[in-house]
Amino acid sequence: GELAPGHAEGSHPSGGADTRVEVALVQGVVLKGHVEDWKSHAAVPLAELTLSPSLRPAGPGGAFGGGRRGRTDLPTDERLTVNADTRGNFVVANLSPGSWNLDVQAPSYAPAHVRSVVVPRGDLTVSMVGSATIEGHVTREGKPAPGAQVTITGQGGEPVTVETGPEGGYSASVDPGTHHVAARLGDATGAVAGLVAITPAAGFVSPLAAVLIGFAASGVCYQALQLK
Repeated sequence: GELAPGHAEGSHPSGGADTRVEVALVQGVVLKGHVEDWKSHAAVPLAELTLSPSLRPAGPGGAFGGGRRGRTDLPTDERLTVNADTRGNFVVANLSPGSWNLDVQAPSYAPAHVRSVVVPRGDLTVSMVGSATIEGHVTREGKPAPGAQVTITGQGGEPVTVETGPEGGYSASVDPGTHHVAARLGDATGAVAGLVAITPAAGFVSPLAAVLIGFAASGVCYQALQLK
């Protein structure tokens, strides 16, 4: 088998002497698995899988070092990207033994995130949930608010930001779950009171995601909406 790519981190103080950094190369391992629909268990074809180091165990020959968990700014050459085949099967070869984060994307599905996948291991099954949509409108002083920035924040995912159209409407694809919806237009802000919940079965939320924005002194309130 081939040796897996090795990585090491080091710091070099300004004006200091030469810094010695050792990189240990180890035998590469293989991660195999399958991507499927969470409900029907049907294969999700051609899904894109991206792996990045999550934790580097200490000790001689360790392929990973400390301080990587939760990092989102890893260099491109520390990420590996492959695609599943038409039957949803995937093979990632030449991996360094250790812990990896796995992010999976496929059309019409919410991104899937699997953290701390330790290899070598047995076959891995990744279940994906159909993407959901939150749609609504933003108003200011009773009128549509075009150009407002709507930020939708779910649990554990990256915030999604969209801009309202000429009539104040917006639409965003999000992961199923609970979301906080807020809007901003200049100095005016507003938010949906509480959380907007969307389940995999629902797939779509519309009237609950209306947002009114205004200044703190406006005192406007509408249904389950809260102004700031």
